[in-house]
Amino acid sequence: MADYTLDRIREDREDNCFFVEYREGMSFEAADELQKLQYNNRHLERGYKHTQTSLRIAAIGLVLTAGISILDLAFDFVISFMSWVFSFIH
Repeated sequence: MADYTLDRIREDREDNCFFVEYREGMSFEAADELQKLQYNNRHLERGYKHTQTSLRIAAIGLVLTAGISILDLAFDFVISFMSWVFSFIH
């Protein structure tokens, strides 16, 4: 029975909800506080990634909008230039 318990303690549990690596002299309160900090940090990192993705999407949208505006101005310029040229021909 003791070997089974030791094997369960030694297995990698980093991805589990309640795992804090034992440090000599650590109290349960300190381990609980570390667990809360790790949990909050995981959620902050996930939120940070979502914020970065949202900002990238917004930046792409701004670049596309600016590009479309520039193309629209260029098209208007070409149309007005061509009408000016045709006015001399006719």
